[in-house]
Amino acid sequence: LYDIASKTITKYNDDGHLAAEGISPFIFFHDVVPEDFELIVQALKRAEEQKEEKQTIEVHAEDARQGTAQWLVIHLSVLRTDKNGKPAVIIGSTNDVTDERLRQQQVKDTMLRYQAIFETALVDTVAYDEHGIITNMNQKAINAFSGGISDILKSKISLQDVLGLDNVTVDNIDYTYLTQIYHGTDDRALNHYLKRDELLYELQLVPVRNDDGQLLAVYGTGRDVTEVARSYNQIKRQMRQQQQANDELGRSEERRV
Repeated sequence: LYDIASKTITKYNDDGHLAAEGISPFIFFHDVVPEDFELIVQALKRAEEQKEEKQTIEVHAEDARQGTAQWLVIHLSVLRTDKNGKPAVIIGSTNDVTDERLRQQQVKDTMLRYQAIFETALVDTVAYDEHGIITNMNQKAINAFSGGISDILKSKISLQDVLGLDNVTVDNIDYTYLTQIYHGTDDRALNHYLKRDELLYELQLVPVRNDDGQLLAVYGTGRDVTEVARSYNQIKRQMRQQQQANDELGRSEERRV
């Protein structure tokens, strides 16, 4: 409780018992970083001046001695007024949201790392949102399509459109590595933009999840291996032909003997 007349704080424990009284806000919030302490001061002033009856602010506190940090959400509202109807006591409660903010920072850092890779990748790179819809592509991936990035995003191409697999969805997506064959007769939406009679594509999918396992995004990387596969098949055909010629030569030599 903050008493406006004395400008002091009375603290109660979670069970409602008195913990301390007559505390200066400077002492009570001594771990709050200066810029956020100013937010508290301004919030109390707005309540005192009757500009806002209820307020919620978030502050960052640091304990230099312990080397720890906290994020707190503070809820303020007028509890009592004086005989003139002006605010006399402000009640405040705090919620510790440190774990949530640390999780959010971890997710942010992860996404930034993926974004850095995304922009510099030498292979096709595609980003999908938590619903499995394409949200971004690097230039190398865009070059593989007949349309521009805006047309692709408007079409809301999904993981299902890319994979065409009923057993792989955003609900169960895991690290995936596979090579797919796309034909001109394939009715997947992706082929509308590929416009290729045949495409062999090596694909890797990496889901990004938070600590609770909730899907945040999927990053896909891939490359066109059509020519590599054709060259390999050509070599195999030549090797078979060479082997057949060697076998025929051997049989001819046996007949002469």
